[in-house]
Amino acid sequence: MKQSASTDQNPQLAAIYCRVSSERQEKEGTIQSQLAELENIAKENGDVVSERYLDDGYSGELLERPALDKLRSDARRKTFYKLYILTMDRLARKHHYAAIILEDLARSGIKVVFANRPVGDSVEDRLLFDIQSVFADYEKAKILDRLRRGKIFKIKKGSVLGNVPPYGYRCVKDSVGRRAWYAVDEQEAEVVRFIFSFYTGDKCSGLTGVRRELNRRGIKNRHDSSKWSQSMIARILTNETYIGTTHWGKYRSVEGAFIGGYRRLKNTARIRRPKEEWLPVKVPPILSEDLFLAAGRVRASNKQLSCANVKYNYLLKGLMRCSWCDSLVYAKSSHGTGYYVCGKRRSCFPDDELCKSTRHLRSAPLDDSIWDEFRRLILSPDVLLERIREKNRNKASVRSEFKGQVGSLETKISMLREKRSKLIDAYTNGAISVDELKNRTEEFEPQIKLLQSQRSMLDQQNEVASDDEPEANQLARFAEQIKDAVDSSDFVARRQILRHFIRRVTLSTNEAVVSAVLPRALSCVDMSRAYSTSEQASTLSVARSSTVLLNSGQTSTHSGKPLPWSESLFKGKHQTYAFEFVVNIRPPIRMRRNP
Repeated sequence: MKQSASTDQNPQLAAIYCRVSSERQEKEGTIQSQLAELENIAKENGDVVSERYLDDGYSGELLERPALDKLRSDARRKTFYKLYILTMDRLARKHHYAAIILEDLARSGIKVVFANRPVGDSVEDRLLFDIQSVFADYEKAKILDRLRRGKIFKIKKGSVLGNVPPYGYRCVKDSVGRRAWYAVDEQEAEVVRFIFSFYTGDKCSGLTGVRRELNRRGIKNRHDSSKWSQSMIARILTNETYIGTTHWGKYRSVEGAFIGGYRRLKNTARIRRPKEEWLPVKVPPILSEDLFLAAGRVRASNKQLSCANVKYNYLLKGLMRCSWCDSLVYAKSSHGTGYYVCGKRRSCFPDDELCKSTRHLRSAPLDDSIWDEFRRLILSPDVLLERIREKNRNKASVRSEFKGQVGSLETKISMLREKRSKLIDAYTNGAISVDELKNRTEEFEPQIKLLQSQRSMLDQQNEVASDDEPEANQLARFAEQIKDAVDSSDFVARRQILRHFIRRVTLSTNEAVVSAVLPRALSCVDMSRAYSTSEQASTLSVARSSTVLLNSGQTSTHSGKPLPWSESLFKGKHQTYAFEFVVNIRPPIRMRRNP
């Protein structure tokens, strides 16, 4: 009540509202220039400025702004009677938002004064206000469109955007600062090459191993610190810039979910664009494409098969696929019981439909069933030989399908190369300019690389398998040598054995189809020598001091005994014999309802 009376006695009290939408404008102090101009206008009109409301770095597309909310609250309490604003677009960029704010102020008896022109109460003044509001919204859209087209033009001219290049590069600008490009920083590039070579080597244990090795060697990052984080290393291992092409426009901004508080921008989230919409920019390569793809394969394998930070044991984690949607089946626990569930039961982005599979399969009995059947086969040479023969009989149709997929990819690659050749011919004949030739040929490069990558992945998925069959006496000797390792009750040893032999487990409602391989070079290490020779034990050990948490909550440390074969036999460098077996899924493995 006292504040209201004070306002009546001081009718000349006024307030000022200023806004800038970007951090750059905030740093350059443009809001201070608005404030100074409005204070001069208020002084000329004989008004006393009692409050100043400043929204630094808040978009005009948002209605929720801290200073604006305080202004509207103070207006209801009548702490001022007049409000000075520079222009209509400083109040809001949206016509309906500006109308809401002005209507709210009018109900509180506040007179709004715009510095560029006065706004009256007549029909013509309201019409002019509506037109100005619409044009403010239109101007915002035009500014964004001009910025977007300007960026695309610079990208197609071979310039890069942004001042912070990836690790291993430095940003170089011309004398006027209108064009920028990446140059290799040799000191950082050596570190990048080391990270990739160490990560794909045999001595590395994932991102943690790379981080420890960098910290041990005292190699400093860009922040002049020898402490590397796993996120830094992961960004380096997944950045395609190192093979000679960086991309602009990978993501587009969208409005994120509102979680409370004030947002400076409307579009606070982003989604990934289709790869065809990315704009490529050529940069000097640091790595070979083969090394980059090898690191990607290692990372994908580690992501699927990693057993770090798990509370329960899952023998087949990372090896199983859903028969309905071919998605990876993940492991989960509920009330102390482990389950295998299709990965698309809860999340199906970017697909539109969830998986039709509704089964939750108990992990422990399924693991035991598959292990028992695998052990029975691997120790039964006659049965194993029959499975290999059966698989060989079914190879003809599989090879035909594989050749069809490869032929389709090669046809697409040939068509793109032919289009590129025609463009070169058109340039030679003077039909197109060199800039048009460069822009159009650069559009084909990422498409060709994508198809070649798909071709390479197809080759890896259909690795060469032998058409012949092993001799029965070879299988018998192999079964005899492997028996001690297979009879082990150690969980880590069993998991390592299955990951060597099993390539995939396809889960359906009633059965699990297990696809496995057997190394063609059935040469095993003599068990008596393997357990007595420390050098072989360190080379062939199942895990480096692996520690596994059991279901009971106790800890079991693997003894580090070696497996009786060389791991290199299973890495695709040697031919393999393929075989399959089926395990029926019956209660108590199958769950009829979600747990």
